[in-house]
Amino acid sequence: MDYLRQQKISIHRLALEHADIYAYKNKDGIANWDITVPDTVQSASSPAGDAMNISELDIRQISIKHATVTMDDRDTRIFANLWDTNLTLKANMKKGHSMLAVDFRNKNLLFWQDGQLLANRIATHLRTDLELNTARHSLLLHDAMIDINGTKLGVKGTVRRDTAAQALDVDLQYSRSIISPWQMPRFASDSNRYNKGSLLNRNEPLLCLLSMMLF
Repeated sequence: MDYLRQQKISIHRLALEHADIYAYKNKDGIANWDITVPDTVQSASSPAGDAMNISELDIRQISIKHATVTMDDRDTRIFANLWDTNLTLKANMKKGHSMLAVDFRNKNLLFWQDGQLLANRIATHLRTDLELNTARHSLLLHDAMIDINGTKLGVKGTVRRDTAAQALDVDLQYSRSIISPWQMPRFASDSNRYNKGSLLNRNEPLLCLLSMMLF
């Protein structure tokens, strides 16, 4: 009824366990998880009015437990495997603007770009509220918590995609309040290269994968 009256799809609860998930994006940037139809695309065999047009996707709860995720992005030449992946997601997604609450963790992440292995044996946990502006190609993190192999960081800031340069520009601030004293020297040296720069490097594989999915 929501779709007939408001072109809205509501998902109240979706649960997957021990799933094998393959996320693919071709060289033209078209992803196999994108269920919306671009405004400029019309089928020769059917009138434009027959195309499924979704104005809002309301997700009350998606739960994924113990999944294996393969991400194959031919557009940015990124390949990644994530083992024992767990995700809880709530979201309200509209054209141009979306809000998401994400709790994600996995036991091992393997990350390749341009045939080079950039990250391996990385256990991650990300908990955050996200604000996505597709018109500006920007992703805003609200008081995120990132745990990488037991090192916890509080994070807030913005990730933007530069479509011309095919890169992601990162402006993030990291909180020291949840870092143990013996981790301070390591954080001080890392923070200089985390605050600005391209996301497509070995320092930010988790946020890179998240941005790849959302953009």
